[in-house]
Amino acid sequence: MSPPRNFDDSEEFYSDDPVQVIGPTIRKKVSGFLALLLVAIGGYFLQSTFASNISINSGRSVEFGQGVTQTVACSGSADLLVTPTSTFANAANGSGTHSFNAVTISQIPDSCFGVDFTINAYNNSDSAPLALFHSTSTNAVIYDNGGTFEVGIGGTGMSITSSPGRFKITFDTPVATSSTVYKLTIQSGLHIAIVYAPGERASGVGTVIYVSGTPFPCGATLELLCTTLEVAPSNWNATKDVSTAWCSTGAAATQNVLTGTHSTHSVIGAGLKNTITIAASCTGGAANVALAYRGAGFSDWYLPDLDEYFQMRAHYSTLGITGADYYNLSDENGPTTGVVAYLGGAGNESLAGKGSLYRVRPIRAY
Repeated sequence: MSPPRNFDDSEEFYSDDPVQVIGPTIRKKVSGFLALLLVAIGGYFLQSTFASNISINSGRSVEFGQGVTQTVACSGSADLLVTPTSTFANAANGSGTHSFNAVTISQIPDSCFGVDFTINAYNNSDSAPLALFHSTSTNAVIYDNGGTFEVGIGGTGMSITSSPGRFKITFDTPVATSSTVYKLTIQSGLHIAIVYAPGERASGVGTVIYVSGTPFPCGATLELLCTTLEVAPSNWNATKDVSTAWCSTGAAATQNVLTGTHSTHSVIGAGLKNTITIAASCTGGAANVALAYRGAGFSDWYLPDLDEYFQMRAHYSTLGITGADYYNLSDENGPTTGVVAYLGGAGNESLAGKGSLYRVRPIRAY
């Protein structure tokens, strides 16, 4: 496959917008604070599915992997189902460790829209919460963003899967062992907005590459305002970034589908609009692949445009890209030519036939 042709007039885009840093914040506890007591009664349970037996509240016997229903302030009379789970790491000489690695909260009503859930774990004697992930993080905070659940403030080192009325948080490197967890607490409170810095992990799945102090137009029709760009993780497609054509079949493969010339639709925030336009005229290819991604439960992932790519290139070493490959962009040069870009090293932008195979890495703006 011949290499793509280089642009002669490309310009890099750099941002020196200030990044706001949020310091320690005191969270106000609401009157409906609920303590969910998990009292460990067992030691090691070797070759067992669960780490240890636990008792909740009035002595009902449950185990890690089973759930208990309780209410929190925002749920009113509705019960939430709380299900803690554990994982086992084997070791030599018959030893190993059961760790508290995840918890699922389900049956969450719409009345909890807009709140932060905070989950803590405790042992049987100390009033200080246990570290759960990222070595020292004790608070697992989850934001209910209108029914889509996102990792909240201080969530680096924690991932989340979101579905209607339900989320599961998983600690990337769990710290607390199951045998030390005697009780869990869950509370709902006021949401604290997060301002990320480039290189930090956002939404429980991706990496932030750009933060603007001034909101920019974004969304399917540029009807929204965003401040942040996030890139999908390197394992978003389970393996290495998938290779596909800019457009394999359909009108987009043989004619102009984006309005205007290259420069008019390359601006930070315009990638989703471009991607949707391409996919509407293309029955297969990079735009369709990017739009199909559902990382962290979001449906607004897309193919970056050129200006958004410049931000990816500036932070490519944080994106899990160890080699150097060309990636499809949501820009178009002509009826048979799409735009691709080189992630790795100095990088560059190029033109390539729409049927040539190059990689895909989705991004999103919010």
